[in-house]
Amino acid sequence: MVMHTWRDKEYKHLDILENEISTYLRFEYKINDKKEWLHVIEKGEEWY
Repeated sequence: MVMHTWRDKEYKHLDILENEISTYLRFEYKINDKKEWLHVIEKGEEWY
């Protein structure tokens, strides 16, 4: 099931040659009136 798809506006004119599937949990929050987000990967053991 696709929950969200995203394409960079800068590259949307290019043909897709290959798709990469990634699964992660994303937290989005606001701090000091700025939107921030955190990706959690590798069964919760890594984040960026």
